[in-house]
Amino acid sequence: MLTRKEAIMFYLHCKKSLAMMVSLLFLLTLMTGYGFAEKGSTIKVGLLGAMTGAYALYGEALPGAEFVFSEINASGGIKSMGGAKIEWVYADTASSSTKVLSEMERLVDAEKVDAIIFSSPTAEVMAGASLYDKLQIPVISTIATSEPLFKYNLKYWRMLSIPSDEYGVSVIKWLKSLSDEYRVKVKRIAIATAEVPWLLTYLDYEKEELKKLGLDKNIVLDLRYSDKSELEGMSSILLKIKASNPDILIVNDAASTFPHYWRAAHNIGLYPPVTLYALTAIAYPRARAILGDDLMMQHVVSKPVFFGTIAHENTPHKAYQNLQKKIVPWVTKKRRKMNDYIYINTQAAYAFAKVWEMKGTKDPKVVNDALRELEIPDGDPALVMPLFRPSLKWLPNGKVLNARLPCAQWQGSLKDHKVELIFPKESRTAKPILSR
Repeated sequence: MLTRKEAIMFYLHCKKSLAMMVSLLFLLTLMTGYGFAEKGSTIKVGLLGAMTGAYALYGEALPGAEFVFSEINASGGIKSMGGAKIEWVYADTASSSTKVLSEMERLVDAEKVDAIIFSSPTAEVMAGASLYDKLQIPVISTIATSEPLFKYNLKYWRMLSIPSDEYGVSVIKWLKSLSDEYRVKVKRIAIATAEVPWLLTYLDYEKEELKKLGLDKNIVLDLRYSDKSELEGMSSILLKIKASNPDILIVNDAASTFPHYWRAAHNIGLYPPVTLYALTAIAYPRARAILGDDLMMQHVVSKPVFFGTIAHENTPHKAYQNLQKKIVPWVTKKRRKMNDYIYINTQAAYAFAKVWEMKGTKDPKVVNDALRELEIPDGDPALVMPLFRPSLKWLPNGKVLNARLPCAQWQGSLKDHKVELIFPKESRTAKPILSR
């Protein structure tokens, strides 16, 4: 790439030739297109999420993006923009949908951000729906399953998580795999679902998949419960499940009722032959802190309890393994909290960085248009999450393609935080434990 001085010297040398002057203009145009005009500029990203309150688990994952931007800055910044550095500013929704709009407007109007990574559940992401296209700043939301937003065909918003339909389909895939491979009984199926919109969407897809398999007639209980249920209320709900005597129990639980579910199950002695628990929270060290070692050992660890997981340390994926080696010590050094959602936020940051490097600009419209066309194939260093195979890309309505939810199980002991990957089979790290 020519420097400005070299371009001028080239012009003086060739000024007698009209054809060469035209060539010079063409070269200068190329230089501008690849970031010459933005040399030395700074890219500013808003890291928006629930960092306090009931959904703090999700906002606590935003440092994953900070890690990526720090690494890029340390490596010379965005090269096509003359080494442009990336800055970031945090914004806390405090787990309140009412704060989403004010914090988004603050990020755009006061902080002048060029992009936003939004790490919050669907309810909060829905709250911002009226602003995404109005503000015209590209947004990637990293936690929300987002089903209600797809119908709006938003241009400046896209999701980067497991969509609602894939949650529902995945749970039934686990059931079918256990039945086909290990002859697990599926004659009596009970389903318990917290009354939260996105969980009810999971339920719809689960029942649709069961119907395709001819197993809908095996549903002996389809129970809904309030996501505000306390321990006493949850116990009465689970007694109904126990009375149905299921072979398979599918639980679509909410983060707010997660501790009450497991304590109530422990108190009444609810031990189904197999539990398929859609909520990924049970995979995290925080689950142990909330429930306590005794309950975890008696009810979850080395029991036939299977759950979704966003990331697993032994997943055979080179870019993901390389990321783990760097980010875990970084999180420890920074005294941040580690959870699997951190990896989703790193993926969002890598997607933005790839587009800035490709286009040589931070212009929101150019970046957003590029994201709409972007495809990051497996094997590209920018695809660090093995959730998206064979590539990461989006539909025009913002729905991510090629997402799948792996299934895991606590095995061994709590001391080593030993969570094994069970499905998909090609990534399995251990055989499932199917007896108490």
